[in-house]
Amino acid sequence: MARDLGIRDVGPGQQSAPTPLTTSRSGVRVPQRPRTAERRAGLERPTPMALFAAPPPTVLDCGEPQIPDWSPVHPQHDKRPWGSFTVLADEATFKVKKIVVQPGRRLSYQHHSHRSEHWFVVTGIGQVMLDGEALTISAGAAVDVPRGVAHRIENQGEHDLVFIEVQHGDYFGEDDIVRLDDDYGRVN
Repeated sequence: MARDLGIRDVGPGQQSAPTPLTTSRSGVRVPQRPRTAERRAGLERPTPMALFAAPPPTVLDCGEPQIPDWSPVHPQHDKRPWGSFTVLADEATFKVKKIVVQPGRRLSYQHHSHRSEHWFVVTGIGQVMLDGEALTISAGAAVDVPRGVAHRIENQGEHDLVFIEVQHGDYFGEDDIVRLDDDYGRVN
């Protein structure tokens, strides 16, 4: 049940009558709108800045804040037959990589059991294959790869295709890659 909290739209040292409230069709107490003639004549009262008072904040002493270190001292960089990747962040529930695919190269057609992926293309032109459907991408495009969906990306441009990959899940090991097709003989 809503109640009038007595909030007033006044400055320091001023006094004002409470803003009249009315009940909306959904049962919520809202400021009563002035009649049209009062609005046109400029006689309406200002709308209050807040309708409800927030409870005072509760301060808990939880010790030092635990903020993850997103800038590793030695980022992991690895070369692959299709290009390279650099791990930018590796946490319990997510991993972030910068992936570079060389012109004319492509990653294996693969799927994962423990993670989904989100790709954001930074530079280049490519083709993404998601469960057999092709999608052309370029800088600024984003692709979501749900857990268990077969996927691959191919660089179809003349320059490197660079994208940021955000993995989300409960396990990010290389043994969670099930390769269905691979140009470099790495099929599981």
